[in-house]
Amino acid sequence: MHRDFLLTLCDDYLDKKDYRKAWEICHLVLDKEPNNLRAFYNLGIISILSGKPAQALPYLKKVIRGSTPQPGAYLNLGIALQSLGNLSDAARHLKKAAKLCPAEPDPLIYLGNVNKELGKLEEAERNYKKALELDKENSIAHINLGNIYRELGTFDKALKCYRSAIKANPNFGDAYRNIAAIKKTTSRQDDDFIAMEQAYQRSGQESVDRMYLAFGLGKSCEELGDFEKAFEYYLDGNRLKWNSVNYSNKATKSLFEAIRTNFTKKFIERFEGKGSPSESPIFIVGMPRSGTTLTEQILASHPLVYGAGEIVFMANLLGDPLREIANSGIEQFINKNGADLLPRLGAKYIKQTRAISSGAQFVTDKLPENFAVLGLIRIMLPNAKIVHCRRSPEDTCLSIFKNLFVDEGMGYSYSLKELGQYYNLYSEMMRHWHSIFPDKIFDLDYEDLVSDTERHSKRLLEFCGLEWDDKCLTFYENSSRVATASAVQVREPAHKKSVELWRKYERWLKPLLEEIHP
Repeated sequence: MHRDFLLTLCDDYLDKKDYRKAWEICHLVLDKEPNNLRAFYNLGIISILSGKPAQALPYLKKVIRGSTPQPGAYLNLGIALQSLGNLSDAARHLKKAAKLCPAEPDPLIYLGNVNKELGKLEEAERNYKKALELDKENSIAHINLGNIYRELGTFDKALKCYRSAIKANPNFGDAYRNIAAIKKTTSRQDDDFIAMEQAYQRSGQESVDRMYLAFGLGKSCEELGDFEKAFEYYLDGNRLKWNSVNYSNKATKSLFEAIRTNFTKKFIERFEGKGSPSESPIFIVGMPRSGTTLTEQILASHPLVYGAGEIVFMANLLGDPLREIANSGIEQFINKNGADLLPRLGAKYIKQTRAISSGAQFVTDKLPENFAVLGLIRIMLPNAKIVHCRRSPEDTCLSIFKNLFVDEGMGYSYSLKELGQYYNLYSEMMRHWHSIFPDKIFDLDYEDLVSDTERHSKRLLEFCGLEWDDKCLTFYENSSRVATASAVQVREPAHKKSVELWRKYERWLKPLLEEIHP
C-alpha cells in the first residue's frame, strides 16, 4: 500500500484510539521507508497516549533531529519528559515549541505546567497570561492560572480565573469544583451553587465534567448540612472516577509484602553509616488527608525550614529499584547494582532538594506515600527525620473519599472497599517500620494537634532538632505555596470541625467500616 494512504489510515486509528493498529501501520511504513519522520512522530504520540512516555523519547528525538523543525515533536517530547519527572529538559523543549509556534497557546500552557511543578510560580503565571493574550477564551489557561492563585492563598484572584474558565466553557466541571473548594456554600440560593447544579443536570451520565461537578456539589451540600445528598454526589463522583482507573489492591499487597520481606532490621543495619550524612530532610508520611499538610505548614513557618510539598524526587529515584527488588529480591539487586547504589541515591536526593530549597537548613518532603519506602530512606539518609501523621481511620478514609486527586497512583481512593483494604495495608507497613527503627519515627496524631496545637507543635519541633519559633503557631499566615487538597484549610487556624465528621455519614460507610473493623 502507498505510504501516504498508510499514514492517513494510521491517523484514523489514532482518532479511534486503536493504538495497536496505528502502531502496526507505522511499522509497515518504516519497513518501506526506515527514516520516515511522520511514522516516528506517530509512534511517539502512540507511546504517550498508551501511557508509555519513556518509549516515546527515542521516536520524538529522531524527529527533532530531522532537517525541518517540528514544533509538535518538541511539544510532545516536553510532555513525555514532564511525565517522567525530567522537568528541566521538559521546559527546554517546550520553550523551543513555543518559539517555533509563537501564535499557539498550547506550548505556553504546558510550559506553565512544568514551571509550576518546578516551583517557578511567577514564570508559570507569565506563561498562562501570555497564552491568554493569544486566546482569551482558553479555559485551560484560565483554570491553571487560577490554580496558582489558589495555591498561594489569593482566593479572590483564583475565583475570578475559575469564573472566566466557565464563561469560556459553561460545562467546565473542574472549574465549578474549584470554586466550591474555595468558597463556602451557605445557601441553596447561592449563584455558584445553582449554576453548578444546572451544569450537573445537563452533563452526560458518564462524562468527566459530571465527575468533577459531583465532587464539588458533594462539598457544597455538606456545608449546607445535607449529608445524605452530599454522599449521593460523592458516590457518583467516585463511581465515575473508579471506572477510569486501573488499580489492584492485590498488586499493592504483593509489593508491600516484598518490601517487608526484604527490608529487615538485620539488612538495614548492614548499611549503618553508609548513606548521605545530611540532616536536612524531614519526611512527613502517612495516609493522605491525615494532617500532613498542616504538619508541613507548621514546620515551614520556621525560618530554618523550607516546605517543599509533595515532591516526587524520592518516588522517581526509587521507582525502578523498588520494582527490581520486589521482582528479584534485595540480595540479587545488590549483587547486580553494587552495595553503594542506595547510598549514592541518597546523595542525589540531597542534591535535588538543595536545588529548590533556597539554602534552608531543613527541607520537608510531605509526599504521604513515602511511608512505603522508609526502609530505603533509612539506608539512603540515615539522619533524616521521619514524622508519621496519624488520624482516625474513619475520618482519614472519609476525607480521602470526598476528594479527587491529581495523583493517578491513588486509584484505591474511589472505592470504599478498596480504600479500607489499602488503609489496612498501610497500617501493617507502618507497624513493620516501627518494629525495626521505632526511635527514628515521630508519631503525630491529628486529633492531638488540632486540640492543643502549641503543645504538639513544640514536641514536633523538638524531634526535628529545631528551637521553638512563635511563627509556627501562626502557620495560617504563611504565604508559601500549598499545592494539596488542604490549600484552603491551612490558611485558617487549626480547628476541630472535621474530628469525627465520619459519624455524619456512618450509615453509608458500611463497605469501608467492614474492612477497617472486620
